[in-house]
Amino acid sequence: MRLRFATLFALVVLSACGGSSGDAGTKAGQAPDTVAASSTTVVTTTTEAPLSTADEPVTECDTEGLRAAFKSKMVLGTCTENWAVGNLDRDTWNCPDAGCRQVKLFRRDAGTWKATATCDTTLPLTLWRVSCFRADLQSMATTDVPSLAIQCRIWPANVALRNVAETGCMPPESVVNEALRGECDRWVDNFKLPLEKCDSGSAVRVLQKALKALGHDVDVDGYFGTGTVRAVMDVQTKNSLLKTGLVDIGTWKMVFPGNAGLKGTDSNGDGVISAEELS
Repeated sequence: MRLRFATLFALVVLSACGGSSGDAGTKAGQAPDTVAASSTTVVTTTTEAPLSTADEPVTECDTEGLRAAFKSKMVLGTCTENWAVGNLDRDTWNCPDAGCRQVKLFRRDAGTWKATATCDTTLPLTLWRVSCFRADLQSMATTDVPSLAIQCRIWPANVALRNVAETGCMPPESVVNEALRGECDRWVDNFKLPLEKCDSGSAVRVLQKALKALGHDVDVDGYFGTGTVRAVMDVQTKNSLLKTGLVDIGTWKMVFPGNAGLKGTDSNGDGVISAEELS
C-alpha cells in the first residue's frame, strides 16, 4: 500500500514540476506564443521585428542639427533624411588617414536625432548583430539600423565587391571601374572560392586557363590581375550574373559547366569540384 501511495505521489509531483519547468523556459516579460492545452509543455517562439523596408535617397547631411543635438563637433559621412553615418569627433586611434574603423549611426526620431549604434566600417551592415553595439550595451534591435535599401546607399562596405553576395546591394559603376584599374602591390595565395583580384595560386591558374579557352585575353600566370578581372566580368555579364569580377560559386559553375576541364574530387557532394577540391 505504501509503495502504491509513494508512486502516485511521485507522479503528481513530476506533473507539477513539468508545468513550472515550461514556464521557467519562457523569457521574462514575454508571453508564450503557443501553449498546448492538454499538456504541461509550453512551446515558446521568439520573433524579431523585420528590418524596415523604407527607402530614402542620399541627401545633404543635417550637420547643424546633429551638432546641436549632441553639442559636439560632428564629422559626417553619407546621410539620408532620417539616417546619418559619422563620428562625434575624429581621433588618432579610430580615424587615421586611411579612414575610421568605427563610426556611429544616427537616426532622426520624431524630429530629434539620436545615436543608435557604433559599427565596424570594415564589415557590411547586414552583419549588424556582430559588428555593431549600443552605447547603453543593450541588445541590438532592427530599429537601431537602417533598412537594407538605405544600407546600400550609405554604408560603403555594403557595396564592396567582395560583400555584395552577402548584402544584395548593386555595386555602383565607380566601384566596378575601380576593380579594373591599378596593379596589385601584394599578392595573396588563395586556393578556395571566392577568388578575387590580387589572389594568386594554382586555382587562379586553372581559372585563367579555362577563361583563355573561352576566348578571353588573359595571361595564364596564376596572378589574378586586372586582365582576369575583366574576363570574369565579361563572363558574368553574358550570363546575367552580378558584375563583381569575383569568382564565387555561381561564376565558377559558368566557367566550368558540369565540372568540364576540372581535375579533383567533389568531397562535399554538392556536384561541383570547387577551387579547394582541385587536385
